Amino acid sequence: MTLKDEVVVVTGATRGLGRALVTNLVEAGSKVVVVGRSTNSDPHKFLPGTLEEVEADLKARGGDVLTVRADLSKLEDTQRVVDETLAWAGRCDVLIHNASYVTPGGFFEVPVSRWNVGWNITLLSSVIMMQGFLPGMLEREHGRVLFVGAEAAVYTTEVPAGWRARPDGVGTPLLYPVVKAGLERLSRGIHDAIGGHGVPFINLRAGRISSEAFEVMTTKMGLSPDPARVHTPDEIAKGTLWLLEHAEEYDGRIVDFRFLEDQHAIPLKLDHSKEVWEEV
Repeated sequence: MTLKDEVVVVTGATRGLGRALVTNLVEAGSKVVVVGRSTNSDPHKFLPGTLEEVEADLKARGGDVLTVRADLSKLEDTQRVVDETLAWAGRCDVLIHNASYVTPGGFFEVPVSRWNVGWNITLLSSVIMMQGFLPGMLEREHGRVLFVGAEAAVYTTEVPAGWRARPDGVGTPLLYPVVKAGLERLSRGIHDAIGGHGVPFINLRAGRISSEAFEVMTTKMGLSPDPARVHTPDEIAKGTLWLLEHAEEYDGRIVDFRFLEDQHAIPLKLDHSKEVWEEV
């Protein structure tokens, strides 16, 4: 599948991997729907990037672009993404569900209202968009759905060796890995339910990307990630486009950065033969 002239919807596209994706898609000749919440009049409190900035940059590159301001925590906004895309292009050929929600804080510091936001942005918005776009894809027997997941979703059956209870009883934030695990189950489940009709479903289990959000979160959490394990948004965007072009081969798969490195789709960061990687 070539991405030229394909109508591609990308959520979470005002910064980080999402912005790198729409930039690379325009360069590949795709018609791109840029979905985001931040605008010049209502920017993010901590992170750069607005819809107007992305639109101006993409159009300067000759892109055929539609921007849709949508807060995906609001189900009616997500439905509007579907409606405006179909009104603009008449179809969606590729859905890249990249939007996610990260919030710091221990379990007792994150209220249920924020869990609802994370659930809606990561999971329910994906369900709404697939219900809106998949019928057309299946009718044409042509399309792609790619979910951007996370390594944080991976869990083993064993309690980690050396585990000890934290004295403060807080631990790492739970919302993000829980909803990303749900996204993996949705990805595999939708493939098992309606796959095999010309529309591959793939979950890209993202690792460490040097995005603006990653830098803010690692700073707030006092983390110092090994630079040798961090990819740039542009590297992962190019690897994602490669994955979309070869999606038929990996239909129903959950793939990670190690896979993309092994396929030479992104730069090799580590010698995987020396890693121990267990998953269930």
